Amino acid sequence: MAKLKYDKDFPIRAEGLARQGLLNRQIGEKLGISETTFYEYQKIFPKFLRAIKKGRTPRKIKPGRPSKYPTIDLTKVEYYGSLGLMDAEIALLLRISERSLNYYKKKTEFLQSIKKGKTEADLKVIDSFYKRGCGFEYEEIRSEYDIRQTDGQEKAFPSKVIKTKKFMPADTAAGFIWLKNRRPWEWRDRHEVGIGFPNEDGILKNELKITVVHVGLKPKEVKPE
Repeated sequence: MAKLKYDKDFPIRAEGLARQGLLNRQIGEKLGISETTFYEYQKIFPKFLRAIKKGRTPRKIKPGRPSKYPTIDLTKVEYYGSLGLMDAEIALLLRISERSLNYYKKKTEFLQSIKKGKTEADLKVIDSFYKRGCGFEYEEIRSEYDIRQTDGQEKAFPSKVIKTKKFMPADTAAGFIWLKNRRPWEWRDRHEVGIGFPNEDGILKNELKITVVHVGLKPKEVKPE
C-alpha cells in the first residue's frame, strides 16, 4: 500500500471547506487528494474526521442585545427635539448611543418625531427673531412690598402688583439680517455681475465678474426676474 501524504494543516483546511458546504469529493480536490484517500484519512486520522464534522455542524449564533426601540417614547423624542438639542444630547437623554439613534432614524415614525420637534424649535427662534426685528409689546410685572415687624423681625409682605404695558423698539440689525435672507435680491450686501466676451464662434469667454457693494441700509430696488 502506498504511503499516504498527510499534511498537518489538512484538518484546519478541511474544516473551513466543510463549513462552506462542499461535498467530500470537492474537499478532496481542494486538498489535492482523491475521494478514496479522503475517506482513508477519516479512518486513520481522528483529528481529520473531527474537523470535517465540526465544519458541517451549524454554528450557534449568540442572540444580540435586545433593541431598546420598543421602550422609547416618541413624544419624548419630539419634546427633546423641540428644545433645540443636538442628536448626541437627545441620545444621552434617551439612554442610547448616538449610533443607535442614527439607526432608529431609518424608522419613519422616529425620524418624523425628531424632525417635528426640531421644526418647532426653529419656528420659535424665527418668531422671536421676527418680533425683535419688528418690535413688540410686552407686559412688565412689578411687585411692591410693605415692611412690617413680625415677632421682633422685619419682614417684607407683598402689597401691590403693578402691570405695565411697554414696547420694545425694533432692532434694525435683526431686521436687516432677516431681509438679507428672505429677500436677498433686494437686501444682500454684494452682487456679482458676469460680463462675457464672445469669440469668433459666438462662445462666451474671458468672463469678467464685477462685484457691486451696496452702501447704506437699502439699495436701489431690483425686482427679481
